[in-house]
Amino acid sequence: MNKTLKISDSLTGSLCREIDYIRYRYKYIINSLINCNDLNLKKRLTDEIYKLKIRRSELKDISKKMKKESKASISKLFLYELCHRPIEYI
Repeated sequence: MNKTLKISDSLTGSLCREIDYIRYRYKYIINSLINCNDLNLKKRLTDEIYKLKIRRSELKDISKKMKKESKASISKLFLYELCHRPIEYI
């Protein structure tokens, strides 16, 4: 019988990974926009950037609420810090 190992995950950890993915994806899209010549693709990429910024804003709000609601654990402070880093970076 095969057993699978299930890794425990926390809400805060998932949100940290999501905000990191948003920053990575944003950078990748910007690089694609620079090299893109297709107008339809540029529109889709621009739309995706807009959606990423909206989700980032939602995560910032969540991190603020999590920080205020209960004792500020290191993981919650880390999430707050990640959410408040600029999305545009080199």
